[in-house]
Amino acid sequence: MPILEKTKKKYSSIQYLRGIAALLVVVLHTYAFESKAGVGASVLPAWSVFGSAGVDLFFVISGFVMVLTTDSTSRVSLFLYRRVSRIYPLYWVYSGILALGYLLLPTLVRREDAASVDYLSSFLLLPQEQLPLLVVGWTLIHEMYFYLVFAGLLLFPRKVLPKLLFVWLLTLLICEVFAAEQHVSPYYRLLSSPLTVEFILGCYIGHFRTSFRKVAGLKSLIIAVVFLLSSWIVQWSLYGEDPQGWLRVLTIGIPAAVLLFVCVRLEMVDSSAVRFKESRLHVFLERLGDASYSLYLSHFLVLSLLSRVFARCMGFISPTALPGAMDNVVFVVFSLIVCVAFGFLSYRFIEQPLIRLFRRLV
Repeated sequence: MPILEKTKKKYSSIQYLRGIAALLVVVLHTYAFESKAGVGASVLPAWSVFGSAGVDLFFVISGFVMVLTTDSTSRVSLFLYRRVSRIYPLYWVYSGILALGYLLLPTLVRREDAASVDYLSSFLLLPQEQLPLLVVGWTLIHEMYFYLVFAGLLLFPRKVLPKLLFVWLLTLLICEVFAAEQHVSPYYRLLSSPLTVEFILGCYIGHFRTSFRKVAGLKSLIIAVVFLLSSWIVQWSLYGEDPQGWLRVLTIGIPAAVLLFVCVRLEMVDSSAVRFKESRLHVFLERLGDASYSLYLSHFLVLSLLSRVFARCMGFISPTALPGAMDNVVFVVFSLIVCVAFGFLSYRFIEQPLIRLFRRLV
């Protein structure tokens, strides 16, 4: 998702969570590609689909960052320019690479329904019946909708923001009541999507981040993490699949919002957070957070290529040459390392130059 804007107060915890969210999505898609790449038994468990929680965490963070980086003096035109210039350029780079791959090397890129993809809607991030060309683009369609509505909220005094967010929530509920999934258009499904609640929750956290001063400490963080994991485990035990709709908001979105709030409060008032910033893990997580958007956009293409190449290599190896599911273990570990490394390179040599270019234009 879009990277954190420069603010008077930069929260390292937001960077940590963004990096972790990106890694969760990478694990999710690695699980999807693993069965196509190896010849042994799968090593990633079925509940690896919990990696989709990274998307919900991104949405909550996005709402928080929008409030954090704006105030009553923010210009709507400049806000939209910054959002568009962060979302589209890098997205177009990887969508363009993917489009060329489908046209020139269709056997190396995995996407069975590529012929029926709406290319125009995909590149413009418009609501559509199926997944965009770059499949993770469906989340960016939601992001652009969030930004458009939030830009409208900037026209009002900041003190009425909580009331406006509540009106937005009520409008969502009304739209959802009248939504018939088999009859409505993709645009109406976007307006009535429960996932919007996660962005609104993030906005509320950003607005009230200085409240509830007693919510701090490592114990609160542990409780928040356990809350997120346990709510998902209960859902998985009952339904055995990745939650959708309001169930997703209840079991992942709300716990993700709680985790974000606790992390921000912990960084604001707990001295242990200051000590952690002196560690090497802090440096890695900070950089991972910086590169999270590049990692998020590039990993699907990287995994697609790796799975094809790995499957062909395994075709020349006897199934008994590697013990157990070692082929899958190698693919999973290698894929995670390559995806993260490529994400860092993409941020350094593609994303950052694009950011500087569009800043100079302003």
